[in-house]
Amino acid sequence: MFFNRFRRCPECKDGYLDNYELSKASRDKPAICGTCNQGFIRFGISGWGYFSYFSFDFIVHMVMFFGGISLLIYYGVYGFVAGLLTMFVIAFLLDTVGKNYGILIKSPNRSLLADKEINSLTIALIAATAEHDIALIKALLNQGAGPKDKDFNGFSAMDHARGRGYEDVQDLYKAWTDKQELNQDI
Repeated sequence: MFFNRFRRCPECKDGYLDNYELSKASRDKPAICGTCNQGFIRFGISGWGYFSYFSFDFIVHMVMFFGGISLLIYYGVYGFVAGLLTMFVIAFLLDTVGKNYGILIKSPNRSLLADKEINSLTIALIAATAEHDIALIKALLNQGAGPKDKDFNGFSAMDHARGRGYEDVQDLYKAWTDKQELNQDI
């Protein structure tokens, strides 16, 4: 019963995702792993818009229709019924396997740390990093902002500095973290 209801998190391999939550998950509210706080949704075409869903549905039904007619012509009524039953069994098994072992994708619209309280100093530090304001960065570090603290999107001020290629800000953050580690060792 445990293996039917839960599946391993593909990100951290330690946590479990509830299949019931995955069935209800959407891009706005994904199923969250309890260990790594990563959100996941099932890969499917239902979120691709009406036209994509209609196209896929149309293709599947056309294949079933022409496949059914060819079964009826070549194998008669008994072959047709046996072929349809086989298609239904295969469709049921694929649906079951897809629920338990189907592709999961990370939810891009859900923040990784949305349920946690984010310090306003962290947000200000990230904004100062984006603006490359060294004086403001130093003032925020002195007030207690941490460059490794993450924002709602799961990125820290160090990540922003690294992404923008600000070497001087990275050196400043490295010196600050080294100083903090020295203070913790004492």
